[in-house]
Amino acid sequence: MATLQETLHPDSESATNIVNSVNQRYDNLVQFTPGESVLIHKLGELSKEEFAQRAIEYDREPRPQTENIAALRRDNLMALVIPKELGGHAADYKTFAFATAEVAQGDRSTALLLMMNWVTNYIFDKVGSPEQRKRFAQEVAESGYLTATATSEGQSLNAKKVTIDTKFVPNEDGSYQVTGTKRFLSGARIADRVSLIGEGIDGFMLAVIYPNNTDNTDINPGTIEIRKDEPWDPRGMRATMSETVDFKVTVPKENIIGRPGEVFQSGLFRLFALGQAAVALGSAMRTRELFAEHIQMQKEASKEELIRKHGQMNKRISEMIAVLAKAADAFTDSENPNNHAEINPNDVTKVVCEAKLLCALAAKEITETAIEAGGGYAYARREVFKEIDVIHRDVEGIRIMPPNIDRAREVIGLIKQGKTLVKPLGFARSQTRKQHH
Repeated sequence: MATLQETLHPDSESATNIVNSVNQRYDNLVQFTPGESVLIHKLGELSKEEFAQRAIEYDREPRPQTENIAALRRDNLMALVIPKELGGHAADYKTFAFATAEVAQGDRSTALLLMMNWVTNYIFDKVGSPEQRKRFAQEVAESGYLTATATSEGQSLNAKKVTIDTKFVPNEDGSYQVTGTKRFLSGARIADRVSLIGEGIDGFMLAVIYPNNTDNTDINPGTIEIRKDEPWDPRGMRATMSETVDFKVTVPKENIIGRPGEVFQSGLFRLFALGQAAVALGSAMRTRELFAEHIQMQKEASKEELIRKHGQMNKRISEMIAVLAKAADAFTDSENPNNHAEINPNDVTKVVCEAKLLCALAAKEITETAIEAGGGYAYARREVFKEIDVIHRDVEGIRIMPPNIDRAREVIGLIKQGKTLVKPLGFARSQTRKQHH
């Protein structure tokens, strides 16, 4: 497989061919520049030639995706969204979304880990100090750091309010004592650093913590322990290795990102929803490809109905592409200084929730159509359906990630009614801290 540098070289493959190939893959509903196309093309190569080959193995065991992460580091693709002047590729939101979809076509768990890593890198660059922006970016561009995101604390994903109980308590020297338990911490065993959200006196806070498996343990003296009595063994997204982790660490002030409350104003959770929609799109596209392989195995007399169903998949995937592109463009427009006074943040939230809702439902519909059309024999015996089964279970995971589809519907409805949503995912302060005040 060509390296990213070779792909960029004019003698390896013409930029025009790459642009046409990528645009056609997305039904010419999205137009990519040569630079954007090369990044998406390269991730597509990795996804097809490496990630897809290991996806079933990762799901079966499950185990950390060390080989996939190593492949991404090889071409500096961990730094997809890092600014060019700091060593990255400076991908915009559109490229981020469709790059995530490319990875998801090979392996959904890898796509989820990578998407969360890219999102946190966006946020570090957006709200970090100049020194933090440079330092955190260099860790990615020079060493390929993978960032895990510690937010969930195990409440029902159907809850209207998700309470965060992790506490940030200030010390006299400006550092913070951070104590709490995080659940569903994807990539817990292989992350080089953790972006952790908790509650301070003046609002929610964001810290960067370096786990015990890095060379930076002296930065946060204390303990970070993965609970051995709660092994990760879910139905879908098994290879994310999303563990329960107890934190009791001291975080120096230079690793506290932004001001209290700024994390919720940064677009962090809307970007996660955009990334989830992209994972759903990649899941649907891979299912369509596998279903086409199944059609080719059939006798001519049996193909007509299957071809009709494949056509329905094409239509739904085009809808997914369009809504994902619209949501990514909404992010870009919202950060354009010339548009700032005209953009209502709730409008961005609405279009992102619409993308999450449509893509999650369509991906489920497409995987179920493939399984039902294949029938019992194909589902039990054919290799393509082993992978479709994994995809189907992974799609179920996307549907319940916050904002889950019920919450997405509710947010869309509230915004249509003119309601102002400061925290669209419904995060709430803990009862303990409320009583303290």
